[in-house]
Amino acid sequence: MPPKRTSLVSKKKAGSKLAQELDITPDEESEIREAWEIFVDEAASEEAGEEAIKRSDVRKVFMALGLESSRQELQEILETIDPENEGLVVYRKFVEVAALKFRYRDTKEEVEKAYHLFTNGSDGPIRLADLRRVADSLKEDVTDEQLKDMLSEASTRDVGRGVDIHDFESIMKRAGLL
Repeated sequence: MPPKRTSLVSKKKAGSKLAQELDITPDEESEIREAWEIFVDEAASEEAGEEAIKRSDVRKVFMALGLESSRQELQEILETIDPENEGLVVYRKFVEVAALKFRYRDTKEEVEKAYHLFTNGSDGPIRLADLRRVADSLKEDVTDEQLKDMLSEASTRDVGRGVDIHDFESIMKRAGLL
């Protein structure tokens, strides 16, 4: 009998059930776990009956992950993951929020990339000439009047000032692309 052939294609690393449930990659799960473990507090863990961190360390873990939060957003997160204000946060609650922030981070990067396609790599704003260039490169038959209407629809400011990244993100959301 000939020897079994082994596949040269590497198998995709499977994530834990939690990672699959939260739709994060094994690498993201590992990154979250590593940052979390730096701040695990023995007393908080003992009180919770499972691995936990102090409520005051949540911001630090997010910072270690490169996930910034405004004061208001952090307060809302803390109210969600420690609703009884016990002063401690268990891993499951933390990873649920971290997973959401990871998805938002990826979306933000996608918006920035798409925006820079329109602005030809500059910080913007998107102007009529930018839309004309994109329409021409896509061989779209669009009049300048139609492009001005697009700018008017997308911009919260004077059309002549163009579309900034915030307006661009808003129009992408309204279009159902985010």
